[in-house]
Amino acid sequence: MSKLQTASTQITEQVSSWPGVTAGPGRRGELAFKVGGREIGHLHGDQAAHFAFPKQVWRELREQGRIEPHPVFPVKEGMASRRIADADDVRDVIELMRLNYERSASGHRRVKDARFAVTEALQGPTKPPEPAGVGDLRKERRLSPRGLAVAIRSATFTLHRARSAIRSRPFS
Repeated sequence: MSKLQTASTQITEQVSSWPGVTAGPGRRGELAFKVGGREIGHLHGDQAAHFAFPKQVWRELREQGRIEPHPVFPVKEGMASRRIADADDVRDVIELMRLNYERSASGHRRVKDARFAVTEALQGPTKPPEPAGVGDLRKERRLSPRGLAVAIRSATFTLHRARSAIRSRPFS
């Protein structure tokens, strides 16, 4: 990265190079980074980055001094802001985006793996799923953390029912 590049250019080049990440204008004029329709963070020029984290992650990052409360939602845990003043801030904003990116991408993989387990139990061994990529993330339905937990529980329940059905089948 050249020292002549702006903070937003450096962050955009790095973050948009990750598989499945799209960068584009947000609803309020910011530059938003998304994975499969889910925003992992956005930039307001070269001055600030905003994120949403699970409450426990937010608390840990706040205690470490890496984030501040979001200026629009100052009392809401989860919504975060990070000022961008120097190269260290640029690196940390990229790391915070990466944290959200990995959470988002792993959520899509867990749903895909659960579906694969159910299919394998019902139909026998098949080719394992490929790692989630650009196309996979766009095709997968965006799930909230709660929706993901429900999908995994449902897939697990279906898997147990399928295994029971297989075990009770007479040999032919």
